[in-house]
Amino acid sequence: MRPPRSTGRRAVVGLVLTAVLSFALVGTAAYVVANRIARADALSEGLRTARGVGRAVFAPQIPAAAAGDRSAIAALDAAVASRRDDGTLLRVKVWRRDGTVLWSDDHSLIGRTYPLSAPVAAVFSQGRDYSSISRLSGSETSVESGRFPDLVEAYVPLTLANGDVVALEMYSSDARVRAAEDELSERLVTFALVALLVLAVCQLPVSIWLVRRTAAAQHDRDRMLGTVLVSSERERRLIAGHLHDNLVQELAGAAYLLDSRSPQGIPPETRRAMGLVTQTLYDAVDDLRDLLVELRPDELTSATLADLVATAAIRACPDQKVSVTADLDRPVPPEMAAFLYRCARECAVNVAKHAQATRVDITLASSALGIRLVVQDDGIGVPDPLPPARGHVGLALLRDAAADLGGSLHLRAENGTVVTVELPPV
Repeated sequence: MRPPRSTGRRAVVGLVLTAVLSFALVGTAAYVVANRIARADALSEGLRTARGVGRAVFAPQIPAAAAGDRSAIAALDAAVASRRDDGTLLRVKVWRRDGTVLWSDDHSLIGRTYPLSAPVAAVFSQGRDYSSISRLSGSETSVESGRFPDLVEAYVPLTLANGDVVALEMYSSDARVRAAEDELSERLVTFALVALLVLAVCQLPVSIWLVRRTAAAQHDRDRMLGTVLVSSERERRLIAGHLHDNLVQELAGAAYLLDSRSPQGIPPETRRAMGLVTQTLYDAVDDLRDLLVELRPDELTSATLADLVATAAIRACPDQKVSVTADLDRPVPPEMAAFLYRCARECAVNVAKHAQATRVDITLASSALGIRLVVQDDGIGVPDPLPPARGHVGLALLRDAAADLGGSLHLRAENGTVVTVELPPV
């Protein structure tokens, strides 16, 4: 016996798929983490730059510039221009608490009042810094939004010499953020994938050894199972031959002898006792022949299965009308045929004992989808699962046997009881 697909091959495919999936997951995770770390570091750096520039350049000059001092305005313009050349600054605004632009490198905004954005309002209400990647959606940034798709924005509070607190809003290019993301992503992703590759290479010898051991163990198991099955089959044939050639013949002969010899003058009580013994012997012979069918399933074929099922059902249900219909368009393996025979006989016995039925209908059919056995009676019906009462163990064992063959056994109440057995195609 050999499995439909090599265990070793399945293990190798599983290892390869696991490795590929691990590389994809680790690479993606490393890329996402690297981007977040790089962005956080770049934004922190932009915030530190905004604090330094605000305290060193803008805080001393803003009061004079707001008062109209041309030298202070020129100094601020020169400071912004010099930092615009090196990419440190692209746009600057200084806000008062009421939403008025106190100063901006775009002089057209100076003196205008706008609704405070959430970050600017947080600067005044909480006195905290804030930085992010800006999409420039505010009305006061309509000019910048057409020139710069994404900028790093920073908001810091500034305390002027007169004690007033203003909010400094600074925009710079996101090129530093993107460069940091690319550099860290490349380094971190490369490191993570190389580390994973080294780990996979180190585990490869152990994995190959385990795969080989598993395949060898599977081969040994299949060989041992085949040996056990051959031995079991040989033993079953020996037992069946012994029963058929000895016990069955002797019991049948004894029953025939008692049935054929009925001397005159025997009292009625003795005659009835002899009849009872004779019937008991015939029943024992029938039971032994049923046992021979189970011990020698190779004698069950698609041609004989329906007849044997009908014989067993009629014998089990003498008080019920039994109907057997067979539509087997392909050969049924002996093992499956023996199992179907056992199922039909067990169901018929249960009908006679428990169902209080008047008829039993048995259907056997095979197709490309599999083999089906349906046993239906018109009795009182039983629930599924069956209660743990005596007499219901047989169906439970048959359900387990059906699962071992790759099929199923279902029980339902429908104008009586319907037992459906489905086996896979052959």
